[in-house]
Amino acid sequence: MRPHHLVFTVSVLAWGFGCVGLRAEWAVGAYLGTAWTGTSSISLSQPALGTSLRLDPVSYRTEGFNTPPYYGYRLGYFLDRIGFEAEFIHSKALADTGRNTRVEGVIRGEPVNSVAALSNFIERFSISHGLNFLVFNAVVRHRFSPARAPLLNRATLLGRIGLGPTIPHPESTIGGVSREEYELGSLGLHFAAGAEIRIVRGVHALSEYKLTRTNQNVAVPNGHARTRLQSQHLTFGIAYHFE
Repeated sequence: MRPHHLVFTVSVLAWGFGCVGLRAEWAVGAYLGTAWTGTSSISLSQPALGTSLRLDPVSYRTEGFNTPPYYGYRLGYFLDRIGFEAEFIHSKALADTGRNTRVEGVIRGEPVNSVAALSNFIERFSISHGLNFLVFNAVVRHRFSPARAPLLNRATLLGRIGLGPTIPHPESTIGGVSREEYELGSLGLHFAAGAEIRIVRGVHALSEYKLTRTNQNVAVPNGHARTRLQSQHLTFGIAYHFE
């Protein structure tokens, strides 16, 4: 979905459901979890060193419960079945530099085309503090009727679609030189499906599957590295509804 399509959809939903006077409420949530990032490629450019490489495939490790941990939180406003949220996701992506990859291009002015461990060219490449998403979601939810589904009357199903900037913290070591800093990254897409179970009035346990995607071009020693990061997430936490 293109950004202007998402903005149009959200605007129409807000107008349509805002006109019918449905009961509104605020909600907050926080969660922990982990993410699995799919294999991709890294394009490394170090113009001052005469290096331009493509490394493919690159695998990523998941370390959601290692320090710094994976976490997220959000604030939303709901008009019965429709809601709008701001959500922060502190995800992580750490390249498995011990695995072999095909490398093609030029390194220090010399052509290269071989298969070798990623660590021969990039000792460390990670976005572990973190691959931060700040997304703005449109949310739909379904509450079960106590009369029709008495065993599910505490459950709510939710679906989310969102778009927003990323704030990555890339950490890299190349040729023995390290660099790490926060950056303003490219846009990120966010899709999610999950459920909440009411524990007591206002307090809900939550669990959710997420899919995020972003193309990053981050600073590394003497240059930049480009990669696509598509991740699947599983989360669990607590939500509170100001009913």
